[in-house]
Amino acid sequence: MEDLSIERRLLSRCTRYAEDEDSIQAILNSRYSLKGDQKNYLSLNPAKSDYQVVKPEVLKKKDKVLQFADVGEEPPIPRYRTSQSGSENKYSKWKTRNEFKQFINSNLKLQRLARKNVSKAKASRSAQGNDLNIVNRKAFQKLLKIEDFTAINKLWKTYVNDFLGNDENTTLTTMGSKLSTAEFVGAFIEVEYSKCISNVGIQGIVIWESQFNFIIVTGRGKLHGWKGELKSVEAPSYSSTEEVGGLRVISKRNTRFLIRIPVPNDPENEYQVLLNGNRIQYRGYERANRKLKNHAVSDLI
Repeated sequence: MEDLSIERRLLSRCTRYAEDEDSIQAILNSRYSLKGDQKNYLSLNPAKSDYQVVKPEVLKKKDKVLQFADVGEEPPIPRYRTSQSGSENKYSKWKTRNEFKQFINSNLKLQRLARKNVSKAKASRSAQGNDLNIVNRKAFQKLLKIEDFTAINKLWKTYVNDFLGNDENTTLTTMGSKLSTAEFVGAFIEVEYSKCISNVGIQGIVIWESQFNFIIVTGRGKLHGWKGELKSVEAPSYSSTEEVGGLRVISKRNTRFLIRIPVPNDPENEYQVLLNGNRIQYRGYERANRKLKNHAVSDLI
């Protein structure tokens, strides 16, 4: 019976074995043998060639400009910085964000160290009462101080007066709707109510606003909050946190903030506006384009 297998038909069409039936049969018999010439795997050997792979010449930015100048064409304007990865590119938003986080965390770490030093000084015999001269202490020198941000607060007061259009015809209703879309970085705010009792009364200048938090710089001792305004107590006591001041992260959730806006042409008077933190849990650019509608405010009661 004639063998019509695919292997035999392929070998019979090969010019080398076209008329040699014995060679074809020998190959077919040894094609699955482990000891014969035919192996059960494919062996690939590198081909020998005189062809050489030429790498493209890497031109520097200066050389590229000269190359275009020789040809007579204008060099293309780069739209994106693709020469560096995101972690190495100094213009990357991720690097800026990470550097800001490191800056905040490093300042909070320094504040914890300063609080420990103040606590030790209070416990020692050298500390007399609560009047501690922590300004000259080494741990206090690198901390953020509220005095460094008073210029930003003055700039914000000018901005908010222009933004709200403060004049004799301005009403609190109009002011409230506009203030909900205003920028709060630079504003001097006070925590009027919070479910976190330790945050109540804290005053400071906003240096950063995120979706759920305000980062503010608070004062030291009498400049820290409501205790400095007490007239019934001659020498109120301050905790180590209040003595140091610095950065505080205040959550917007379940918190009401008091913002004081100066009255134009009347520096002795000011508008006091209560801001519900639950209503402004948006990023700054999202809040600027959002219209807040009037609805039930049962969480204010």
